Amino acid sequence: VEFISRDTALEQLKAWMKRQSGIFEHLRENPLSDLYEIRLDTATQSWRKVEIMAAQVEAMEAIDTVEYGQEWLGRITTVFNLLSLTGTAMCGVFFMASVFIVANTNRLLFSSRRDEFEIMRLVGATDGFIKAPFYISGLIQGALGGLLGLAGLYGMYAVVVANMDQGLTGALFQVRFLPLWSWGGIIVGGLFAGWLGC
Repeated sequence: VEFISRDTALEQLKAWMKRQSGIFEHLRENPLSDLYEIRLDTATQSWRKVEIMAAQVEAMEAIDTVEYGQEWLGRITTVFNLLSLTGTAMCGVFFMASVFIVANTNRLLFSSRRDEFEIMRLVGATDGFIKAPFYISGLIQGALGGLLGLAGLYGMYAVVVANMDQGLTGALFQVRFLPLWSWGGIIVGGLFAGWLGC
């Protein structure tokens, strides 16, 4: 929490609006009021917490009004929710596509080696012994697919971060790569897709 007096606020406004300094020439009195600027920790930022904090601050006797960009924040939250829903749907589509690709690849491989499998059965090989290499290759394909996907995603992240204006992003939001638990989730999801395809 930072207290900003009305005089300090007017000086900051004049500094920000240097090109429109003529606006301030005919001011008889300072139209601004004293204010408290409150910033949330990045770990606790969420739309609901901002609303709760604003309601708590507004309930204090010394506070007249609370402004936190309600409309803007609501729209941004709606966009993020839509992107999250779209991302979840795309994950489902890609998961099913990878399962079908692994299944069709194994089916083609199985068909091309049918004679070998008949000979293996004749000499006493069980179905589990014949199928095990397919399951192992499916798991390896799935794990490699997850790792390659993470590598590609990190490459795009690095390019985007390198081309962003750090002053702007530092003031509005922080750009971070996926947390470690989601790395594991992506790799495990790839393993599961490979196994399911087999």
